[in-house]
Amino acid sequence: FLQPLAAGQELQVTVVLVNGATESDPPAGGLSIACSLDQIAHGFAVTTRFVSRTLSVFGVEGGSVVGKLVRQRFDELAGSQTNPLVEKENMLMFKISSNIDFNAGSSITLSGLTGLPALYNVSSEFVVLNRTLSNDLILTAVVDMYASATYSLNISFINPDQEQSSPLLKLRGTLVLQASYA
Repeated sequence: FLQPLAAGQELQVTVVLVNGATESDPPAGGLSIACSLDQIAHGFAVTTRFVSRTLSVFGVEGGSVVGKLVRQRFDELAGSQTNPLVEKENMLMFKISSNIDFNAGSSITLSGLTGLPALYNVSSEFVVLNRTLSNDLILTAVVDMYASATYSLNISFINPDQEQSSPLLKLRGTLVLQASYA
């Protein structure tokens, strides 16, 4: 690593930054990198302003800017059904959108589907990966899902034979990372 650098020769510096746990915008004044080159012998130092390219990453506008952080969240989970009567054909229709891109193969877990019978059909941009004993429906995206776009999830079945109140539904996503930008 320590070797002479001839005049006019380019010095490449790689800086690795670890994202924090909270959302943030980039530093107001930007980042600066200071590189001191053998100050004793040559008596000079180089300070340069670090410039980030402003590209979209995972659907986050300006996501390539150093220091910009966002939390993955679902902007919309809206649902309705076609029939509230017991022992009748029903369809649950959900609209889902997120603040980030989800690549095909990413999974989304819909929790709280109490009363969903063992036999059902799913039609949408998802396929069922698994159904847990705790009434979680784990779905896999079969298409790339883009930030702020709305996607449909429709579940068809015959309603159970007992009345029930509407359950509290929760949505959780696991992102498959496939980002690249140049």
